[in-house]
Parts: sequence; C-alpha cells; structure tokens
Amino acid sequence: MYSNAGINTAGRIVEVVSGMSYEDFMAKRLFDPLGMTDTTWRPTAEQMKRMAKTYRPIDKGKDLESMPISPLAQR
Repeated sequence: MYSNAGINTAGRIVEVVSGMSYEDFMAKRLFDPLGMTDTTWRPTAEQMKRMAKTYRPIDKGKDLESMPISPLAQR
C-alpha cells in the first residue's frame, strides 16, 4: 500500500541531513547526473500536455475515461 507518510518522512530526513530542499537535493544528486533535464516537481503547461494519462472505468467496467492527475491538475 502506498504511504505518503513514509515518503514525506524520508524526504524530510534528506532535507535535514543534506541541508538542502528535497527538490534541490534530488536535482543535484539524481536528476542532473542522470541527464534527466526535463524532470520536475511542478510541470509547465507544455510538460502537462506530454504526461501519461490516467484512466478510470465507466459503464460497469466496459469502457475507460481519461482523468487528470489531481495533484497536478490543481496547479
């Protein structure tokens, strides 16, 4: 089961130990060294157009409809 509390705790530990924000730490230590130049925590409108879609079943599971990724759609 996914746990927001777990990742939030791990992120906070990274911030305290590194003295950097979680976003900055991940960029410097993971994304930049891997050449992940288009990776972000806050996608632009252009990046949102390219994101994978999520789907949910409708009509008793016979069809699917796309839906926004809600935490990103609110920005």
